[in-house]
Amino acid sequence: MTNPCQEVIKAVFYANPEKLRQLIDEGRFCGRLLEDTGMLVSPLPIWRIPQLWEASIGEVSEWHKDVQYLIEDFKSRVLHMKELISRTFDILYTPIDYQQYTGDFYASAPDESMEDALWVDDIKEAYKNGARPIDVELYCAGVKFDFPRVEELLMQGADPDAPMEDGDNCLSKRILDECAFLSTRLEHALIDGHHEVIDTQDMADLVGSAAHEEMLRLLNKYARKEDSEE
Repeated sequence: MTNPCQEVIKAVFYANPEKLRQLIDEGRFCGRLLEDTGMLVSPLPIWRIPQLWEASIGEVSEWHKDVQYLIEDFKSRVLHMKELISRTFDILYTPIDYQQYTGDFYASAPDESMEDALWVDDIKEAYKNGARPIDVELYCAGVKFDFPRVEELLMQGADPDAPMEDGDNCLSKRILDECAFLSTRLEHALIDGHHEVIDTQDMADLVGSAAHEEMLRLLNKYARKEDSEE
């Protein structure tokens, strides 16, 4: 079934503030979208979309040089969109709770056991390669996208590079690999052509990318701190 508000969703997803302004002026903005786009398990208000893009894009300099000018233009439009929505609908942007969306992207559920998060039958398997209990707890908090707990454990000295059950799987690699995968998917969507209809996979990719990129920045924040002290 075609979403009757799809035109609005496309304008916001592809950061076209002029189109959104037109739709609003013509009375074609779907007010219910301020509560939920209806595309993910948990409610995703449309005003979160530019915020998710901002988190996903990060620094333009981190993208391939041959697409940086396109990404820079898109990020500028994303920020314009965010300002337009905030001003028009009196939206106060708050941090995103990614844990409510873990059912929509590659992540473990907040209430999942440590064994399930690690894909092991016995938690002791995670210690065989030298990982400490605090490192295992960090891995589990990381794949559940529990940002406060991750930062707390990093401050206590947990190692995101500690290998888990298979000898090379670690939190930093898990997060970095998914960042690379999702950035490629989103880059294709932006550069190779817009989709006629924004679907649940488009939204899930964006949420997942934003969550992983923010987690990677948190891990790197503490890695840089340690490197500067050496």
